[in-house]
Amino acid sequence: VRGRGKSSAAAEEAALAAACSATSQKQARANKAAAEARSLSEQARAAAEQARLAAERARKTAALAKEAEAAEAVAKEEAQAAQAQVAKHEAAVREKRAALAAQEEATLQQPPQQQ
Repeated sequence: VRGRGKSSAAAEEAALAAACSATSQKQARANKAAAEARSLSEQARAAAEQARLAAERARKTAALAKEAEAAEAVAKEEAQAAQAQVAKHEAAVREKRAALAAQEEATLQQPPQQQ
């Protein structure tokens, strides 16, 4: 009876050791999986931050493009106004030249005055 008790105790001890080994293996796998999950989570956070920064740069670029477009429109209007001013000035110069030429022609056609 004693012999059977020893072998039964040894069997229980072996079963307990096997269960502990299996539990520690499961714990090791769980720890490894948790570490991988933490690593992936960190990578995802870093990627999200990069995406946020890229979106911010895109917004700033779009704002600059809009400003440039507005500045271009203003410059175009100013150029058109300047061209109109130049055309107006050239027309005034032509009118003045024509008036002077007419006046000179009229002066040349007058008979000489006797004193």
